[in-house]
Amino acid sequence: MLESSTKEPLADTPRPRSLWRRAATWSVWGYTVALAVIVGSLWIGTDRWWWATILAFAPRWPWLVPAPLVLLFAVFARWGVGACALIITLGAVLMGVRVNLPLPREHTGAEFRLVTMNVAGGKVNPNHFTAIWPERIDLVVLQEGGREFIEQVVPSDWFVENPDSGGIFIASPHPIGGVDSLPRPYMPSWGQSAVRCVVETPQGPVRVVIVHLRTPRDGFERILSNRLSGIAHLKTAIEERLQESRVLREWISQWEDADRAPLVVAGDFNSPVESLVYQRYWSDLYNAFGIAGLGIGGTKNTGWHSIRIDHVLCDAETKVVSCEVTPNLGGDHRGLIVSLAMKRATGAQYEYTGNANAAR
Repeated sequence: MLESSTKEPLADTPRPRSLWRRAATWSVWGYTVALAVIVGSLWIGTDRWWWATILAFAPRWPWLVPAPLVLLFAVFARWGVGACALIITLGAVLMGVRVNLPLPREHTGAEFRLVTMNVAGGKVNPNHFTAIWPERIDLVVLQEGGREFIEQVVPSDWFVENPDSGGIFIASPHPIGGVDSLPRPYMPSWGQSAVRCVVETPQGPVRVVIVHLRTPRDGFERILSNRLSGIAHLKTAIEERLQESRVLREWISQWEDADRAPLVVAGDFNSPVESLVYQRYWSDLYNAFGIAGLGIGGTKNTGWHSIRIDHVLCDAETKVVSCEVTPNLGGDHRGLIVSLAMKRATGAQYEYTGNANAAR
């Protein structure tokens, strides 16, 4: 009798992944790498490479259009939470999203509150502009303003300064002294690059610099009209912007200040925080929206997108209490409403932690 033979069970063999799952995996990681390259190009190349500068000022939201579908692919391909979190993080960095918890306020009445806005030559509705002011305000600074507009929005008993009759206006209920202006080295028809002054608040003097820096817009327009031959013009615009900020920072550093008064720099920088102009010359100061803002914080509006190129910066003698972006009031810029607490006036021992770049 033949011995019955038993077959050994075959070992479990892994089933090949389906074509759809492989396609989903490649889509997820291909899109993630693409987002990482775009974000890296913004932070490394803006104002270094002409194409990265275009990328920084162009609409960014189209890069996120595929994101919902890719997130579904991530779930389908079983990459799950890790891949989704990475894509969402890269998307938030790309759009410049800030998430800050409300900061504790010093109940001393010593806050310094200011509003800054590029009013686009008076296209902003004056009544809407004054309606967004906080209950108590210490300083209003305008870029591309006009005498008629300032007379409509500022009380008659306020102090108003408009050096050289340019487009920068300073208005405050407190005395303004030490007013000086820096002529624009390029495009002089646009008025001054900056105005500096000392606002004599009840809590002590505050040094204020209002800026309206060169725009790269004409470089972009040359590329749109002349194609590749316009690249040279954009490169020239980038170099002029770098030189303008270098001269301006030297001008500020030479400002004699025996009282060590706090420093606030506000206005239209025409530079996003990723740009070399901002990183090289302004990132040592603290960005109010970076510390206390919420969301994207776009201040320059077009029909397609918004970008944050208007900033309020301060030194370590100042604590940022709050920062919000105004609604659209009719111009192509939104303003910033910022509350600051002067450490000297409040006696606070608040210290900024980490590098200033953490609060872009």
